[in-house]
Amino acid sequence: MRIKELRQNCGLNQKDLANKLNRSQSCVCDWENGRREPSISDLIKMSEIFNCSVDYLIENENDSGFRVADNMNLTGAEARLLSSFNLLSADDQNKVIGFIKALEK
Repeated sequence: MRIKELRQNCGLNQKDLANKLNRSQSCVCDWENGRREPSISDLIKMSEIFNCSVDYLIENENDSGFRVADNMNLTGAEARLLSSFNLLSADDQNKVIGFIKALEK
């Protein structure tokens, strides 16, 4: 699975990801080392956190897995920004949106 790769690309350590999933750090470590497999619900949550498909997460597809509209072509920086944004709480997302709107003026 690509859990470790995606986690590191988002700047998260195992404990950060575990907290977002309400799991233990050792659980995430076990997933990354192939000792255990995440549940379907954990895979779905991780796909939302990493902004990728479950298929990409479990290495069933080879494209980037980023879910974007067909008419959008994101750069690597834009994709990382979107992934980081998705890791924020709804309140923090609203703050980021407010900050961006303030910059646009």
